[in-house]
Amino acid sequence: MARCLLKKSNVSKDYRNFAKEFYYPCAKLKLKNKKGFFNMEKFKGIFPALLTPFDENNRFNEKALEQLMEMNLKKGVRGFYVGGSTGEAFLLSESERKQLYRSAAQIANGRCTLIAHIGAISTDQAAEFGKTALECGYDAI
Repeated sequence: MARCLLKKSNVSKDYRNFAKEFYYPCAKLKLKNKKGFFNMEKFKGIFPALLTPFDENNRFNEKALEQLMEMNLKKGVRGFYVGGSTGEAFLLSESERKQLYRSAAQIANGRCTLIAHIGAISTDQAAEFGKTALECGYDAI
């Protein structure tokens, strides 16, 4: 159905390509159980919206991010919602947001579920954030 909607709509070519590159491969992942339902085990538990720490020069602070994530993981957090819902997403430059996605994925190193907030003013920019999340191994957007 999504394929038909994308072809019939006035969505930009870049977005259609993003959908083919991101959504369709994700749909092929073996997330369904024997009854045909999606396996939601990796999305159970506490998933805080991860704060984006900054240093005294208003730059993204990767060391503080690592400390924050490690503290939360030790306390039983099962995953993180990265780059959104705490308000700073639209204050970060495109390169800072991509670095945030990469850093969180490296710190998590497969130990928890990651969900990337890819909301942006433009569809093309949101698609670019989605591609970065896919490259970094995020579990959802």
